[in-house]
Amino acid sequence: MIRPPEINFYKLKSNQLQESFLAMFGETLKVVLKRMFGKIPSPDEYTKMVAEAEENELTPEDKQQPGVHRDMLQKEPTEKFELIVSGTDEEILSLVNCLKAEHQYMDKYLQLGMDDDNTREAKYLLSDAVENFERATGLLWPFV
Repeated sequence: MIRPPEINFYKLKSNQLQESFLAMFGETLKVVLKRMFGKIPSPDEYTKMVAEAEENELTPEDKQQPGVHRDMLQKEPTEKFELIVSGTDEEILSLVNCLKAEHQYMDKYLQLGMDDDNTREAKYLLSDAVENFERATGLLWPFV
């Protein structure tokens, strides 16, 4: 059985912070974010996705999915994804809030673009969540 990804804030306090841990932490968060979105498109994929959506007259929601076409829009239930997080309530809550804020910001960015007021507001909320995470955990948020 494959062990789910783990983030253990207790181990962080007992060990010296090492570059290998930071790389693992960033990769774990990347996996979680990819699962939240299905896939995070690269800038080139996003540009292509928007052009295809405009060409096919898809809705903004449809544009979030790379390579989506009208006949592919019936969503199947997503499989269960597990993540093990250990730490204080404050550390865990700050991580959850950061992940939610990242998701909301990316949603707004993909739907409305960078110059929309709603996207900017989501970015400010993400900055606040990152600041709270860094204060609670002593770690830098890897996606700024």
